[in-house]
Amino acid sequence: MKKRLFGLCLCLLAGTAAFSGGVNYDMMRQAAPKEVTNMATIPDDTYEAAVILGAGVQHNYPMPLLKERLDGGIALYERQKVKKLILSGVNEAGANQTEVMAAYVTAAGIDRRDLIIDEAGTITYESMRRAHDVYGYRRVIAVTQAYHMARAIYLADHLGLDVIGYVPPGVRYHDQWIWDLREVPARVKAWLMIHFFER
Repeated sequence: MKKRLFGLCLCLLAGTAAFSGGVNYDMMRQAAPKEVTNMATIPDDTYEAAVILGAGVQHNYPMPLLKERLDGGIALYERQKVKKLILSGVNEAGANQTEVMAAYVTAAGIDRRDLIIDEAGTITYESMRRAHDVYGYRRVIAVTQAYHMARAIYLADHLGLDVIGYVPPGVRYHDQWIWDLREVPARVKAWLMIHFFER
């Protein structure tokens, strides 16, 4: 009985690992052609907006991951790759992401009228869904780091957006492996949300 139970557990683990690996591989494969690191390859006046995905803030200032994304969005705007910036995150007590994001980009000279403040971008799925369903955009550039980009592009694609992803210049942080590891189940969750949960 114990051997049978042990064998069943091994089969379940192997099946879960195979499913997770397959989802991750396929998601990254589909997204790869749409990931851009050289801004010069992005045509002018083709994309309506850049969706800057929220991340950590501290002492009313963006932490390094978020700062990289914001700087990337600012550069896209200044070089006329987009006309609007969608700042998508949460604005709750102790996590005023969108407020900090807006303050940072306006301090850099971005016209406040060209900002879309999305305070309900609690997860990447919601950020992309709302860009399409709430704000009515169709052609966007997702701005985030490479580890996160495959999921962002996959979700945007399946939620009706014509999307490319811009990976801004940045560094690989000493704890980057933690984010890389977390992204594995996050991609599986994104796949399940697209295929089994209604929008």
